Amino acid sequence: MSREFQSFHITASSDPVAGRILRERLTERGLAEEQSGLKIELAVKPELAAESFALHCEPERAYASVAGGDLLGLLYGVGKFLRSQRWRAGGFGCSALKLAEKPERRLRQVYCAGHFHNFWQVAPEPVQRRCLEDLVLWGANSVHLLILPVIDFDDDWENPQLKAQMDKMAALVRSFAAIGLKISTDVYVNQSFRNTPKELYARPNTDPRRGNNGRNVCISKPEGHEYVMRNFRNYLERVRDLPIHFWRFWPYDEGGCTCEACSPWGSNGFLRTAEEMAREIRAVRSDARFIVSTWTFDRQEWEGLAARMRENPWIDYVVADGHGDFPRWPLEHELPGGVPLITFPEISMWGLGPWGGFGATVLPRHFTGLWNQVKGKAQGCMLYSEGIYEDLNKVIELQFYWNDRPAEATLREYADYELYGADPEEFLALCRLLELDHVNDPDAAPAGLAQKALALAEKLDAALPEAGRRSWRWRLIYLRAVLDVERLVGRTVQSETAVAALRELIALYGLPKYSEELGPMHRAIRPPLYE
Repeated sequence: MSREFQSFHITASSDPVAGRILRERLTERGLAEEQSGLKIELAVKPELAAESFALHCEPERAYASVAGGDLLGLLYGVGKFLRSQRWRAGGFGCSALKLAEKPERRLRQVYCAGHFHNFWQVAPEPVQRRCLEDLVLWGANSVHLLILPVIDFDDDWENPQLKAQMDKMAALVRSFAAIGLKISTDVYVNQSFRNTPKELYARPNTDPRRGNNGRNVCISKPEGHEYVMRNFRNYLERVRDLPIHFWRFWPYDEGGCTCEACSPWGSNGFLRTAEEMAREIRAVRSDARFIVSTWTFDRQEWEGLAARMRENPWIDYVVADGHGDFPRWPLEHELPGGVPLITFPEISMWGLGPWGGFGATVLPRHFTGLWNQVKGKAQGCMLYSEGIYEDLNKVIELQFYWNDRPAEATLREYADYELYGADPEEFLALCRLLELDHVNDPDAAPAGLAQKALALAEKLDAALPEAGRRSWRWRLIYLRAVLDVERLVGRTVQSETAVAALRELIALYGLPKYSEELGPMHRAIRPPLYE
């Protein structure tokens, strides 16, 4: 049985956070809050498993209930309730439903990489909070925040801009801890401030996969070690009272150090310093949990890490992933002590640049292939996000790690909820076309696909209600189709149509007016228009 509703009533016994989030999502779709509407009962029931939910809809009685084993479970149930309705402008059709779910993997983290003056650094805190709340409704249970992106600042702890950045991130930390999310942040092992003394610099690596961003310190130099530890303690003092659960150590991208005393960096200088920092963190935070990344480790480093883990079992999670296929060592070996393996899906930067520079990035086929490599081993994920343009990739991955849900099923549900009015099968077809055109080189693009994708996007655009047509999620997808024609067929992003699309993207991302002072890496996350 199904019944149409234009109004709702959330019972007084509901959790205030879940009630607020549900109320906001319903009222912004034009539903009124009235006693005569669909009665929705929200409750935390500790007898249910942690993070699980039970959903029950009886439309003939105008009644629905969502119960969670804890606040996060209740929020997951709220998300599923919203995505289970048949939406139309000003109302929805509610069908009889009885459903219970719990997550299959323990960590489903979104890493908001707030640097380079990207969305996660410059967007207003309420906008960022809303985006992350939406991801919680899809199954996220943790958020990683760069409380201090040292790559953007000088070593001046009284700098008003540095303090403002840390205050903003501290507000997000408290906000998300309040709804049950586990908060994670970085501890810098040797990456340092812009004005780091040059005599302390590390010997850079020459492997482009491993990056060499920012200023890196050789921690085998006594003065370098002292400098790094002093800044680490300054940082720890400023964040020690924040509700941080996970403390993460990262080896490469920053570059590490290739001097004889630090090499091999991943299993030598990096781990030595990380262990020292972890001891100091645990001295002031007994509940601290530690995540160690193995980004671009070679076999020697993996074997060295395993040996050190057996000697000193201080690591709680190990992160592994790569630029392409998943590294073989952790697939072929068990981690010492049964430490869980966490993946780092490259949802932001893979295959097309600038990252998000042409609108939405959606890669269901690519990520399905990677998921099939790791799903028998991985106990969680850490989704690296540079902004909002990879929203589709985030929900695909979160649902993989929730209950192994196929990417195409997730995309259909996304269309039904976020883009109601659009045909989910046509939306799925558009996503497939955009993935095939996910190339920088026009000569590598299949002939005719960009025009076909734009025609389909225009058809979907005409079917959406006005609010859906204006939503940032749809605009990012639509603008991607527009810009693919301009850059792959017209072979320019300087046309009038392309410039208008790029300006809209910059506004949707909330990016500042361009200047060289934003730094060279800002171009990597900015649509290619530098007015």
